[in-house]
Amino acid sequence: MNKNPGRNDPCLCGSQKKFKRCCENKASGSTARAQTQEISISQQLELAMEHHRQGRWTQAWDQYRQILAVMPDHGDALHLSGLIAYQQGNNGSAVALMAAAIRVKPAEASYHYNLGVLLQAEAQYDGAAACYRQALALKPDYLEVFPNLGAILHKQGRLAEAIACYRQALALKPDYAAVYCNMGLSLQAQGDAGAAMDCYRRALTILPDYAEACCNLGVALSETRPYESIAHYRQALAIKPEYADARFNLALTLLRLGHFDEGWMHYEARYDRGKSEPTTIRPGLSCPQWSGEKLLGKSIAVWPEQGMGDEIQCVRYIPLLQALGAARITLICKAPLQALFGSVQGVDEVIAESAVPQLEPHDYWVFQMSLPLHFKTQLDSIPARLPYLAAEPAKIERWSECLPGNGLKVGLIWKGSITHKNDLRRSLPGLSLLAPLWSVTGVSFVSLQKGQGEEEAANPPAAQPLIDLGSKIEDFSDTAAIISQLDLVICVDTAAAHLAGALGKPCWLLLPHIGSDWRWLQGRADSPWYPHVMRLFRQTDNDGWNSTVIRLAEALYEFNREHIG
Repeated sequence: MNKNPGRNDPCLCGSQKKFKRCCENKASGSTARAQTQEISISQQLELAMEHHRQGRWTQAWDQYRQILAVMPDHGDALHLSGLIAYQQGNNGSAVALMAAAIRVKPAEASYHYNLGVLLQAEAQYDGAAACYRQALALKPDYLEVFPNLGAILHKQGRLAEAIACYRQALALKPDYAAVYCNMGLSLQAQGDAGAAMDCYRRALTILPDYAEACCNLGVALSETRPYESIAHYRQALAIKPEYADARFNLALTLLRLGHFDEGWMHYEARYDRGKSEPTTIRPGLSCPQWSGEKLLGKSIAVWPEQGMGDEIQCVRYIPLLQALGAARITLICKAPLQALFGSVQGVDEVIAESAVPQLEPHDYWVFQMSLPLHFKTQLDSIPARLPYLAAEPAKIERWSECLPGNGLKVGLIWKGSITHKNDLRRSLPGLSLLAPLWSVTGVSFVSLQKGQGEEEAANPPAAQPLIDLGSKIEDFSDTAAIISQLDLVICVDTAAAHLAGALGKPCWLLLPHIGSDWRWLQGRADSPWYPHVMRLFRQTDNDGWNSTVIRLAEALYEFNREHIG
């Protein structure tokens, strides 16, 4: 989400020294001839490095290769050739040349550092970290190493070690703004938002026009002081107008506050090529992206993006495309949604992403999550007529045999996908945490849990009887058939919450104190996306879910009493 500015590019550190006895490894030859060759190669190296410094990479490469033709084990020529290969985007050759240079001169710290940079660029983090540690063993005060090693440790979740690296860098260079910025990211990931904000502010004191620090400060403030965070995003964009990360984060905060006009506009930054971690990639279709042109008599392909919950939320816009006169609407989706989306009004064909190579030519394509922008969606104009999805009658009949006949039937999902960036906060630690719900008599609980948590559903605690259906579900059409026969779904923030809402079924959604999604808005207990059926139970603090689950149990008692009455 945030750009990490601490990575350094390879440098020429240690490579501009005068070379001693460059021909000493030759098998024979007179001293005079050796000295002449040394002078000649030294002059060639100086010329090559001057080309290199001036960006004349082809000439530099040719000079380095001439040196290596005479002296194949010339460490500096191998090393600098590796830099040229890296700068030209040939990382495979660069790594090989750097490794060869290290074999010739294993005590040269800059060689290990630069190889570490190349491996880091290739996402070979363990190898890069080993190179950085070797560089530090040779040169303990090697300043450039610490930020890069810290960035790797952060990515690996070793936050305390990353912070220690950043502190070592600051001991060597107290005014290192980028290191303060990166240390803030690690502190923020540890949950220490206050210390993180101190780091970002210190970075801005050193470098007032530091756009990344402005953006990161905005992120740190977004949960508690959203309007201040907006000011920081705007400052970042004033400094760096093309800064896609700041624009995207600004969008998320604006949307969470319900400021849809500007929010949808900036939300398009999610597929900006300048975004550090794009959440959406443009499809390779031959037709143009739809930008609001007239659709009368035209064909349009609706492209999926992000999670399956996003897709379920936005298929509500398909009938609006039909109302614009589109002659053909093709809905592309992830395979588990294909059967379910056959019930969407206005769609002519639903195909899975895997079938896209066989897709017929269309006039336009559009991202699903861009439809709210094109239809100028406001809080009071969300197309929220429920239900807009339906379960297949045959599957309803099949799954009815698995459900209890009497009493309140409640579906449960307590964990989301482990790959979600906020999963540690949004997922419950385990099924046992929901034990207070079982104190409500006359309720049958049905597990819709898939993937993470399935094993708990198969072997629930003795005091928490549960009908395990999640492990038998094949796709979302099965989930829809089950939910359509339940009285209530209680779940964490997963695609099933959107499905329950789209089916018009009551859904109680558990939301974490930190990192809840923008679509649930700020501080609301309901959702305009799913009016009258969605109820939000927000975690009140960062210490756990107990008090939230107790509130949930109290609400379930009242819901059951009304159901019986």
